Amino acid sequence: MSGSFNKPHLRIKGFSESQAYKYPSKVIVGFDKKERNRALHGVIILSKLNQIKHQFNIDKTIELPVEGLLREDAIYVQFYSAWNFKFDFDQFTDNRTGKYRLLNIQQEKNKLNQERYKILVLLKEGGISQFIKKVEEYINPEKDLISGSPKNEKLIVNIEDIQLATLEAFWTDGQVNHFPQIEEEVWWEVWFRKSEEDDTKILKQLSVIGAKIGDSK
Repeated sequence: MSGSFNKPHLRIKGFSESQAYKYPSKVIVGFDKKERNRALHGVIILSKLNQIKHQFNIDKTIELPVEGLLREDAIYVQFYSAWNFKFDFDQFTDNRTGKYRLLNIQQEKNKLNQERYKILVLLKEGGISQFIKKVEEYINPEKDLISGSPKNEKLIVNIEDIQLATLEAFWTDGQVNHFPQIEEEVWWEVWFRKSEEDDTKILKQLSVIGAKIGDSK
């Protein structure tokens, strides 16, 4: 090996200075909130949630079409944001208890080029009760935060409407293929989120209704 590695380092003097380390400041992301009459808005949202809660009792009275089919212990609901306002999406999943969970986010535009979001949320019976409690706290001025803001405001303030989800709410291929019309006869391919807790139950229910199960997992 030719050459020697015993060479002096290059040093540049007079072009740098030392400074004390400064911890990076916290970045706060703004959240636009629709201006509301809190009491009126809260009462409307509370009424819609109570109607959905009542749906749990109605569903329990409906006879299932196939023997051995288990009754779903959850309701699927679509939340619509106000036009030109977003949701705080993280607020729609309860990681602690799993009683409600955000499943799908869709964005749509109207003729005025305004945008809004509609989200699909799984609500178990305990989850709908939690939502109702959060709205009651939002309405109640005695529950206001130290800052003066209503409690749970980021969750509720931009909700414009709540509706029970239809099958179309689960359609994720809308940008490529339209949702089938009522008179269309089509083959359906359904994908389920993998869950060790639910896998066995889902496979058993699929076999009860005679669905063809693919090999992909």
